[in-house]
Amino acid sequence: MGISESQLETWSHQGQTAQFTATYQTIKAILDDSRAPYANRDADTFLQGSYKNETNIHADSDGDIVLRTKAVYYSDTSNLQPDEKARFDKGWSRATYQLSDFKNEVVSWLRQHFGNSVVIGKKAITIKGNGTSRRDADVLVCAEFRRYHS
Repeated sequence: MGISESQLETWSHQGQTAQFTATYQTIKAILDDSRAPYANRDADTFLQGSYKNETNIHADSDGDIVLRTKAVYYSDTSNLQPDEKARFDKGWSRATYQLSDFKNEVVSWLRQHFGNSVVIGKKAITIKGNGTSRRDADVLVCAEFRRYHS
């Protein structure tokens, strides 16, 4: 059985963006609030996925919001020469603040504002829509990845 012409027509048009724009602005304001427990952790909030790329489809898109901290980073030094790797290792020390700490602070902060609408997943934190003014949104909490080369 094929896909109907009317279904293809529906899918070919971008979904409404106004409600998600309001959702994003609401969530971003909370994530970027100077009172957040991670406010001093140098974090950036930005869109990713279908809404950012304007490829969301009618009635089938949640929003993807990234909250990336620069206070934590992961690195790949496999492309460095042995002497460069030794210098890197000498100047590097393990951080006491980890990505898991950052994520826990974000979850706690979001629950203060959205209560039981906050659902922790394996990859992202989902904030369920409220059926009227807020769409579903996924918040991806992440850190920088740095690849070093000679």
